[in-house]
Amino acid sequence: MTSSVEFQNFFRSFQLLNLFVDIGISHFILCPGSRSAPLAIAAGELFRRGKITLISSLDERSAGFHALGISTASANNVIVITTSGTAVANLLPSAVEADRSCINVLYITADRPLRLKDCGANQTVNQEEFLSSVCKLSLSTNLNGLHQTSDSEIKNLISLIFKENLLKPGPIHLNVPFEKPLLISKNNKKEVLEIFDKEYVNKNISFYINKIKNESCNALDKIIKQINLARSGLIIVGPYRGSTNDILEFNKSLEIFQKLTGWPVFADPVSGVNSSLRGLVDHWEIIISKNKISASFDQLLRIGPMSSSNVLEEFLLSFNGPQFLIKEKDSRDLDPIKKAKSINSV
Repeated sequence: MTSSVEFQNFFRSFQLLNLFVDIGISHFILCPGSRSAPLAIAAGELFRRGKITLISSLDERSAGFHALGISTASANNVIVITTSGTAVANLLPSAVEADRSCINVLYITADRPLRLKDCGANQTVNQEEFLSSVCKLSLSTNLNGLHQTSDSEIKNLISLIFKENLLKPGPIHLNVPFEKPLLISKNNKKEVLEIFDKEYVNKNISFYINKIKNESCNALDKIIKQINLARSGLIIVGPYRGSTNDILEFNKSLEIFQKLTGWPVFADPVSGVNSSLRGLVDHWEIIISKNKISASFDQLLRIGPMSSSNVLEEFLLSFNGPQFLIKEKDSRDLDPIKKAKSINSV
C-alpha cells in the first residue's frame, strides 16, 4: 500500500469509522470543517454504502445536543465529528449533559499535528483537554498525524472504547490529528477503497476485549446483606440514568425487591419505574410535607441520584435511620447530603 499522507489519511479514517460501525454505531453527525475532511469523506462513503445514518449540522453545539437526543431515544452510541479549534469548545455543553445524564456520545475531533502545537498556528489549541473533565475517556491517535497511526493502534482504540461503553455510559472524546494534504483525488480515493475492500471487508476482525463479569444477578444479594429485612423501610428511586435497553431488567429487579420487603416506593417522575409497580406511592411529596412520616421507617434504600425535590431533601436530612444508596454504573458521589452508605451493584 502506498505510504503517502493523502492515502493514509483517508484509509485510516475509513478504517476507523468502519470499525465503529462494526461495534454497532450507526448514527453519525457531521459538522463542516477543513481539518476533518478525511473523516467527512470517509463518513460520506459509509453513508453511500448504506452502513450509517449521516446527519449534517452547521453548528457544533447543536450537533452535540442532537446526538444526546438520538442516543437517549435509541439507547445507542452516537458519533459527532468536528473540525479543530473552537469547534471542539462548542461540544462542552452537550458533553457535560451527557456526563451528568449518563448518555453515550462519542466525540471525534480533528486536530493539527504535534509540530503545529504551541507555535501560534491557526485554530491550534489544547483541544485534547477541552472535554477531559467530563469524558470517561479522552484518547488520541498518533500525535504526529493519523497517517502514522498503525493498524493495531486503531484496533486497540476501538477495543478500549467498546469495553468502556460496556462498563458504564457517558461521553468519550477521541482526538485525531491530521497532517496535510487533507483532500483526496477521485482516482486515489477509488484505489484506497479497492485496497480497503480487499483487506478488510467481510473479514472477521476480532477485538481482544476482556469479558466483563455481569454481576446484576448478585445485586440483590449485596443489598440484602446490608439491610435488615426484619425492620421497616422505604424505597426512594431517583432519576433513571441507565440505558433504555436495561430499563426492563431494572424494573424487574425493583419489583422483586419490593415483593421481598413489602416496602412502599417513592419514585421521581423520570425514574423510569413502571406505573403498575406494587407499593408505588402517588403524590409522595404532599405526603412528606403534610405528615411527619420519618418515624414510620427504620431504614431507607435510595436508588440512583437524588431527586431535585427540596421536600425530599429535607426529609432525607431529617431522617435518623440508616440510608443505603445503590449506584449502578456510576462511580461518582451521588449523595450531596452525605448521609448514605453506597452500594455499587455493578
